[in-house]
Amino acid sequence: MTNRDELRAFLLDFSIRLTKVEEEFLSAGLAMTITSPEIRILEHIGPQGAAKMSGVARALGVTLATLTVACDRLEAKELIERRRDENDRRSVCAVLTPLGLVAYHYHVSFHQHIAEVLLDGFSEEEARLFSRFMHNLNGFLENNQ
Repeated sequence: MTNRDELRAFLLDFSIRLTKVEEEFLSAGLAMTITSPEIRILEHIGPQGAAKMSGVARALGVTLATLTVACDRLEAKELIERRRDENDRRSVCAVLTPLGLVAYHYHVSFHQHIAEVLLDGFSEEEARLFSRFMHNLNGFLENNQ
């Protein structure tokens, strides 16, 4: 099998496996089920304050109605709160609750651990090449959305 064949096989399986491991990690560590789409919402809301629902929907590439249904579940899990935007009463903002912040930071620690595992044993040159690979892949994905 060539390097390109191995990479192709890896890409076919990677997102499914990563999503499964990520969800299991979060569920075990937080003692609640958080799906991959839900954690993406928490990421886009972020710890910095309120995020407009319309902006989160746009960033995720979903409709506002789809995001509303997901946020209903996140509110039921006490991970977010929704409030009217103080500057524009027509807009609704989402804010992470204290439990939502814990989930957010726990997820960040998961990604830090993955980065450490990925780069373990790499020389500086190999780490630069891997970074270039990731940059190229990210550029391709951004240009083909």
